Amino acid sequence: MPKPTTGSTTSIPPPKPNEALLPLPPTRQLHYATTGPPTSRTAILFFSGYLSIGTADHLPAPLATLSPTPAHWIAPTLPGNGESSPTARGLPYHTSLVRDMCALLQHLYPAGPEAALDALYVAGGSYGSVAAQTVYGASREAFPWGAKVRGLLLLAPFSPFRLHDGYAREMTWANWVGVGPLSVWVPGRVVPRLASWAVWWMVRDVASAEGFMKGFVLGRMGGEERRECDAWLGRRGLTEEMWIRGMAEGAVRCVRGRQGGCRGFLEGPDVLHSDWGFDPREMEGRAPVLVVGADEDDLGLGMCRWLRDSYPEARLKVIQGGHVAAIWKMDEIWEEMLEMASRNHGPEVA
Repeated sequence: MPKPTTGSTTSIPPPKPNEALLPLPPTRQLHYATTGPPTSRTAILFFSGYLSIGTADHLPAPLATLSPTPAHWIAPTLPGNGESSPTARGLPYHTSLVRDMCALLQHLYPAGPEAALDALYVAGGSYGSVAAQTVYGASREAFPWGAKVRGLLLLAPFSPFRLHDGYAREMTWANWVGVGPLSVWVPGRVVPRLASWAVWWMVRDVASAEGFMKGFVLGRMGGEERRECDAWLGRRGLTEEMWIRGMAEGAVRCVRGRQGGCRGFLEGPDVLHSDWGFDPREMEGRAPVLVVGADEDDLGLGMCRWLRDSYPEARLKVIQGGHVAAIWKMDEIWEEMLEMASRNHGPEVA
C-alpha cells in the first residue's frame, strides 16, 4: 500500500472536537463525527464518498428546525479510510459494515432502538451510497435498527453492479477503468493498486490535495453551477479557500490515517462488484428512497434510473450540475426526503 515517504504524521490535520473513535472487537476501531442533540429522537446516519472522512460540521436547515429538537447527525468514516479499521477479516464487506453500524448505534443509544428513536434516516453520497444501501437493505436480524428507518437518501449513487447489467454504459472512460469492468477483469487488483498510488500522490499533503480538489470540483463547474456554489458558500459563511481546504484536509486524513491508509480506496472496486447482501427489487414494505442525480455527472444517470426502477418505493430527483452538485441543494433535498417519509409514516417521524 502507498505509504508516506517524506514528512511525518504531524502533517496530518488534527481531529475536530466532535469526532470520536469507537473500539470494536477484537482490535478494530471506527471513526465517526456527530452534531446535533444526542437525545433527539430523529437520527441521520450519513456516509460520505471517496477521499473523505465522516464529518458533521453543519445540519441542513430542515433537520436543524425539526420539532421538538433538531436531528442528531452521525457520520461514520468508511472501513479502511482514515482512522477506521479495514473490513473485518474473514467477513464480507456488507456483513462487517452492518455489524459496525449496529455497534455504533448501540454505543450512541444504549437504550436500544425502541426506547431511543422514532426515526432513523440512512443517507450516502457517491461511494458512500453503497454503505447506505447496504445498511438499508440488511435484514432485521442483522440490523435491528432497521425497524426505525424512515427513509433512504442516495446522492450521486452507485447501483449494485452484480445486479445491474448496464451499469457501465454511461461511465466515462476513466470511471470504466477505475471502478468499472476493467478494475476487476485484470487479476491481482492491478488497476486499483495503480489508482491508489496515483490518488495518494495527488493528496499526499494538504497543499497537493487543495490543488487536486480545485481541479476536480471547481474546474468542472459550469457558470450556473458556480453561481449556485458561491451562493451556498455565502449562506454558510465560507470562502472558497476555506471550503477547498476543508475537503483537502479530509482527503489527507482519509489516505494517511494510521488505521486505513488507502485500503478503503483499494477495496472499492471489489465492493462495488460484490454481493451487497440484498436485492433492491425485494425491498417491498421498506421506507421510501430518494435518489438524487445530476445531469452533468460523469457517472451519468443510468444507475440513478436503475435504482429508481428497482426500489419499490423510490423517486428520482434530477438536479443541474456535476458530481457534487447536491451539496448546495441539501436543504431542498432534505425537505423532499422528510416529505416522502411523512407521507409513508405520518408527520411524527419528522
